[in-house]
Amino acid sequence: MSEQPSLDYLKNRNVFIWQGAWKGGAEAVTFGIADFLLRHGVTPTLGVFKGEQRTDLPYPQIECPRIFPKRYVAYNNLFASLWLRRSTKVFDIIVTHTAGAWRQPGINYFYREPGDLRALFKSLSYKSKLGYALPYLAAKWALNKANPAIAASKRAEAFFESIGVKTFLSTQNFLTTTPPQPSQRSYDSNEPLQLVFVGRDDKIKNLPWLERFCADASLNIHLHVIGVNKLNTQHITYHGWVSQSEVQSFMQNAHALILPSLFEASPLVLIDALAQGLPVLVSKNAAPLELHKQIIQFDDDQTLTEAITLLQNNYTKIADERFNEADEIRDRFNVDHVLMHEWLAICEHLQATDPANP
Repeated sequence: MSEQPSLDYLKNRNVFIWQGAWKGGAEAVTFGIADFLLRHGVTPTLGVFKGEQRTDLPYPQIECPRIFPKRYVAYNNLFASLWLRRSTKVFDIIVTHTAGAWRQPGINYFYREPGDLRALFKSLSYKSKLGYALPYLAAKWALNKANPAIAASKRAEAFFESIGVKTFLSTQNFLTTTPPQPSQRSYDSNEPLQLVFVGRDDKIKNLPWLERFCADASLNIHLHVIGVNKLNTQHITYHGWVSQSEVQSFMQNAHALILPSLFEASPLVLIDALAQGLPVLVSKNAAPLELHKQIIQFDDDQTLTEAITLLQNNYTKIADERFNEADEIRDRFNVDHVLMHEWLAICEHLQATDPANP
C-alpha cells in the first residue's frame, strides 16, 4: 500500500518550469512556483528567452531564442516548446503557463491555465481572432495532452470541461508579493476620486475606452495609469513601468483599483488590491467568479458611471467592508497555502501513476 503523498516525493525528480520572461502575471505565478519548490528542497530549472537569463537567481536556466517580435508572446512560447524538446527530455516533470509541444514520452507535463481561453477568443476582433487562432487551438490540444492540466480558476474549470479535458487539478492564483497591511480609507467628495489602472496598453486591457471615459469632467475622477508612458492630460496621469513596491504604494494612496479589461484570467493585481483593503471596479469579463462579492462590476459606460456614483456615495461603507475582509483575502490567497495544496495534489497524482508505487 502506497504512503500518503508529500513534497518529499519531488526531491529526486528533475523539474523544469517554462518561465519565458519576468514581467506579467503568468510569469509572476511560475516564478512563485519555482520559489516555493526551492523553499521545500527542490531546485527547478527555468526555461527563459534569450536575453532574459538572470545571474542573481539560484536556478539553472536554459535559454531559447525569440523568433517572432516580442509582442507575439503566444507564438514565441509555441516555438520555445519545439526548440527546447531536446533539452527538456532529461526532466521528470515539466510545468508551463502556456501551450506548446511540451509533452514527451515518460515525462509528466502540467499545464497551469488560470483563464477561460474561449472567452478571450470571443472578446477579440475578427482580425485579432485570425492571429490568435493557432495559439488557441494549440492551447486546447496541449490541455488535453497534459497529465493532468491545472485549472487555476472556476472559469478555467468550465473551459476545460467544455473542450473535453477529462481530468484536471483545481487550484487558484495567489499573492506573488507581500502586500502592505490594510489601512482604513476615506474619501472627500469635494476631491476627485483617485482611480489606479495597472497594465499594458493593448486591446485586451481596454485602456483606450477607459481613457475616453475618464475625460468626462462631470464624473469628478482622476485616473493613474501604471505601466504605460503617454503625455498626461487633465484627468489622467501616466506613470510608466514601476516596481511592484511602487505599484503597491500607488494602491495605498488610491481610492479604488479599476480593471476595464475585455478579458482577464485571474488578475494578480486584483488579489493584491483586495489584500490591501482597496475597493475595486472590474469589468464583467475580468471578474473572477470566486470574488464576485468583493468587487463592483460594470460592462459599459452607463454601468461604469453607476458603479463610480455608487462608490462615491457609499465610499466609507464599501472601504470598511474591504478593510474587514483583507485579512481573509491574504490568508485565502497565501502563496504557501495555495501551492502546498496544489503540489500535494500533483504528488498524489505522480505517486498514483508511478509503477514503482503499486
